[in-house]
Amino acid sequence: MKRTLLIVVVILCITVGYIQGQQIKNKDYDSKSVVQEQLRGIRSITLLVYVDYEIPDYSTIKDEIYSLCAEKLKNEGLDLNGDQNIILRIDVNSFPIEIVEFDRYLLLLVRTELKDEARLVRDPNLRNPHGYVTWSNDWVFISSLESLRSSIKEEVLIRLEIFCIDRKGAERFVSK
Repeated sequence: MKRTLLIVVVILCITVGYIQGQQIKNKDYDSKSVVQEQLRGIRSITLLVYVDYEIPDYSTIKDEIYSLCAEKLKNEGLDLNGDQNIILRIDVNSFPIEIVEFDRYLLLLVRTELKDEARLVRDPNLRNPHGYVTWSNDWVFISSLESLRSSIKEEVLIRLEIFCIDRKGAERFVSK
């Protein structure tokens, strides 16, 4: 029963990944979309990285992810000084698999969100400390403890690449 459940979870993860991959390939950047409206004009962000404390070597992984992402974002032309009050937050959370045969594996969630400072329409004076999520991408996957570090870095960089693709598409739309 436990093995069947794990197989179903893995198949679900693969299916969701395939569907997301097809959606990325099929994006039409020639027509106006909500993503393009929300991502246009981004020049400066604040990068925040969180790695779950339950992940072995979490602080080292966090530092490596931050460095890789900061370099990628700078290469994409983004300033990391946060002048525009926009936060790109990358969270890596882990969930133990409670099946004895899979005690050397973790279920991981990589969540990437772009948050803007926001004013509420009904009352712009109300505080909105959490801002507004203008772009997000989540991914769930299973990794062995042996390949944990490389698996996390690979998945984070994939999510960051998707963000950069969407941002480039928004900039191309604006320039038309």
